[in-house]
Amino acid sequence: MAAPFFLWRTRSLRDLPVAVKSALTLLLVALSALLRWSLDGLVGPLPFLLFFPAVALAAFAFTGGMGFLAAVLSTAVAIYAFVPPTFGIVGISLQWWVASGLFILLMLGAAWLVETLVETTELCMRAERQKSQLLAELNHRTKNNLQLLSSILSLQALTANEEATRRAFEDAVARIAVIGRLHATLYNSGEYEAVSLRAFLQDLCEGLQDSVVGRRPVTIAVEGDDWSVDLEHAIPLGLLVNELVTNALKHAFPDDRVGTILVSATRSGDQARLVVADDGIGFRQEQVGRPGLGSKLLPILSSQLGGRLETSGEQGTRAELSFPAQAA
Repeated sequence: MAAPFFLWRTRSLRDLPVAVKSALTLLLVALSALLRWSLDGLVGPLPFLLFFPAVALAAFAFTGGMGFLAAVLSTAVAIYAFVPPTFGIVGISLQWWVASGLFILLMLGAAWLVETLVETTELCMRAERQKSQLLAELNHRTKNNLQLLSSILSLQALTANEEATRRAFEDAVARIAVIGRLHATLYNSGEYEAVSLRAFLQDLCEGLQDSVVGRRPVTIAVEGDDWSVDLEHAIPLGLLVNELVTNALKHAFPDDRVGTILVSATRSGDQARLVVADDGIGFRQEQVGRPGLGSKLLPILSSQLGGRLETSGEQGTRAELSFPAQAA
C-alpha cells in the first residue's frame, strides 16, 4: 500500500523536464556528499555508503535514467573526494579502483531495478484504474438498460387485457428490478465486483416496502451479518429474497391484515443461512407450493447457491436456505 501511495504523490516529479530532473539528481548527490563529509570521522574508509540513498531516490522519484546518472555521479564524487589520496585520482590503488567498479555496477543494477519496478507498478496502477472505469461504465449502462427494459414491460402490462398476463409482466419487472438494484449498488459503492450483502438486501427490501406503502400494513425488516458477495451469487440471492418476500406480501396477509416479514442473512464459519419469515396466516393457507414460475424459480436459485430451500410453518411461514458461505 505504501509504494503506490508514494508513487502517486511523486508522479508530478516524473513529468518534469529532463534538465530539471538532472539538476535535482545532481542536488541529491551533492547533499549525499555533504552528509558524507560531515560524518567523515564516524564512517571512516567507506566512501560509497551514503550515496546509495541518492541513487535509489533518484531512480524512484524521477526515473528516465536519473538513477543511472546518480550512480555515475556518486561514484565519481566518492572516488575524487573520499578515496585516498583525496581530491585527485593519481595514486589511487588498484583495490580502490576495483571497489569503485563494483560499486558503480551495483548502483547501476539497483537503479535499473528500482526504475523497472516503478514503471511496472505504474502500468499496473493505470491498468487497474482503466479496469475500474470500464467496470463502472459497464454497470452504469447495464443499470440503465435494465431500467429501460422494465419501463417497456411496465407499459406492456398496462395494455394487457387479461389479469394473468398483466401479473406476469409485473413479476418480470420486479425480477429485473432486483438485478437493476444490484448494479446500482455496485455502481454507487465503487467496488464493481462485489457487493455488501446487508446493504443490497436492505435496498431491495426498501424497494419492496415502498411498493406496498399506503396499500398494505406490512413491515419488512432486514437483520443479520454483513459480508461481501460477488455478482455471480448476489443475483440468485436477491432473486430468491424477492420471490419469497413478494410471495408473502401476496398471500400471507389477506384482508389488510397487519404483519411483519423478516429477512435474515447470517454467516458462521464456512456456512451461511438465509431466512425469510412472516407472521401471516401460515403455510397451508398461503399455498406456497402451488404451481407457477415463482415456485419453479426457487429450487433453481437455491441450487445455484449450493443449498436447498426448506419451507415450514403453521402460524406464519418460514423459508430457510443453508448454503456454503464461499458461494456468496
